Amino acid sequence: MSSLSANPLSKHFRQPVLYLKLPSNGRWYQEGSLDLPVTGEIPVFAMTARDEITFKTPDALMNGASTIQVIESCCPSIKNAWKMPAVDLDAVLIAIRLATYGKELEFTGVCPSCGTKSEKVLDLSAMLDRVVPANWTTPVQIDSMEIILKPQSYEDFNKTIK
Repeated sequence: MSSLSANPLSKHFRQPVLYLKLPSNGRWYQEGSLDLPVTGEIPVFAMTARDEITFKTPDALMNGASTIQVIESCCPSIKNAWKMPAVDLDAVLIAIRLATYGKELEFTGVCPSCGTKSEKVLDLSAMLDRVVPANWTTPVQIDSMEIILKPQSYEDFNKTIK
């Protein structure tokens, strides 16, 4: 039997559910933090049971570790999610939710004035299409000073919200 033969279980391995074009187009990642395919779209896998449990660990949620673990599990092209530009964070998290649970997100809102409950359904595909980053390529001119901006990494973003 050839050692190069295909694994008979390979069709049961985890498969990408969708492909995501990052709002940053792969810019602002530190070298080695992103393995961007030539198509410019990264594969997104559904969450595993382990990912679900990780998202329910309070301590890991508080310091951002669970978010990093789930992103790296579901988007294996992102090698170091701490160094991911924060402009990609919403799109990646929406794509993971979409890949795992489908396009509809049901939620209940309560009117603060009258207390009336209202159930709504949000189309995550439409939300993902609306994620557009700010223009980070145009420098800001203040008098004779030119300021070149770049988005925060998720690591820096996480430090500022604690």
